[in-house]
Amino acid sequence: MNNPIFLWLIAMPLIGSPLIYLSGHLSKRWNYKSASYSFGVATLLATWLPYLSTIHEHQLHGAVKFSLGTISLKMDGLGLLIAGVALSLSTLVAIYSGPYM
Repeated sequence: MNNPIFLWLIAMPLIGSPLIYLSGHLSKRWNYKSASYSFGVATLLATWLPYLSTIHEHQLHGAVKFSLGTISLKMDGLGLLIAGVALSLSTLVAIYSGPYM
């Protein structure tokens, strides 16, 4: 199955969120306060790689499509813009909210 790279834009935060939650609970037990912060920022920074790869793929081939049965996902220019704004804002919020944790 040939899966486009933009599926990792959905999968990375979904995979990372249970790890961030678990690290937050374990950090209380081990008295390490910034474990969930570190995992959260690392997950968001890792999500930038598939985003940048999707931009490159969009420039080469146009809108990127994925179909699974009757369900189809399409990442076009507007989708890339919205994903970029959401990813930028969430990265900045995660970075600058660290001192308040």
